[in-house]
Amino acid sequence: MKSVHVVNMAENSRTRRAQRHVVLFNKLRSLGFTSWYYTSRFDHASKRSLSPSSEDFEVDIWIPGYRSHTGIMRMISNCIFAVQLYFCLSKRVSSGDLVIVSSIPTELPFVATLLKVFRKDIEVAIDVRDIWPDSFPGQGVKKSVFSFYCNVLNKLSFRKSDYIVYVNRDFKKFLNSLGVQENKSKYIPLGADLSRWSKSSSNEVSKVSSRFVYVGNFNKQFDLTALGESFLKDNEHELVFIGDGELAEKYHGIVPNANFMGYLKPEEVVAELKECKVGLLPITGKATLPNKIYDYILSGLDILTNSEEVARALSLVPVERLEGTSCYYIRNIVCDRSLSSTMSKFLKI
Repeated sequence: MKSVHVVNMAENSRTRRAQRHVVLFNKLRSLGFTSWYYTSRFDHASKRSLSPSSEDFEVDIWIPGYRSHTGIMRMISNCIFAVQLYFCLSKRVSSGDLVIVSSIPTELPFVATLLKVFRKDIEVAIDVRDIWPDSFPGQGVKKSVFSFYCNVLNKLSFRKSDYIVYVNRDFKKFLNSLGVQENKSKYIPLGADLSRWSKSSSNEVSKVSSRFVYVGNFNKQFDLTALGESFLKDNEHELVFIGDGELAEKYHGIVPNANFMGYLKPEEVVAELKECKVGLLPITGKATLPNKIYDYILSGLDILTNSEEVARALSLVPVERLEGTSCYYIRNIVCDRSLSSTMSKFLKI
């Protein structure tokens, strides 16, 4: 039986990020595949080093780390990881093996497909959950240079890959622009982790309040100030921020009275969302819809976003700006606030 090598620089068993590749990896092992998981000892969310992995199959690759999602040290870290990844894969990959790699950072699929130049008998699958450079929030020369760099690597790697999975229908345009063959790409949309809701009591009644909540990393891709600093400062509702990141200090300065809860366990996030009314969804540039959208919808929250495009995609009725702001208010008509109804309605969709 072939071995499977899963590569994700920012997501592993020790991080608090989405567990898509971790779950996939564990499923492969349960099916009897010999598998290896290549990752780093750096937490992309908190920007801190992680403890060493206790699992023999989890290969930790050292990187210097970085403090900004868009800084030069992140690119340096990506390149250092990619070089080491190449040699790690070279030692372990055998004839007929499959390498599954995240589409970002772009250096990773490039290295995986570069290996095919010397090992033509292996297969590479790219999982496209985000696109660089489209989601990069920068501007000017920095944006132009980064875009050129990413586009070159993307063209080289995607054309050489054997399989491509993409989670957003709009990504098909990106694949077409790279000249990717139609028959090797497959659209599989993201889904929600329903277990967090199913673990709760079906008789539980949500304590709806007027609180506005944001869940996620505090970074430039989903910068809360995109909703308007005046909205954040003058909001008469309580603001709840679940998460942390490079913009935390900035947010403390703008809304010092907000309830900064830091990182919470997934089950604790659900409990907090049940006591909120509106989920905040700032979109910067062309950032793709984050997983938090499922948390908001399943918890019965209405959604506030600065993106008209996103508002139109999420709303089943014509969208309008919230009075006095540049934001769009989307009423949640899919899930009501009782847990049992929320779950049953969602599962029927």
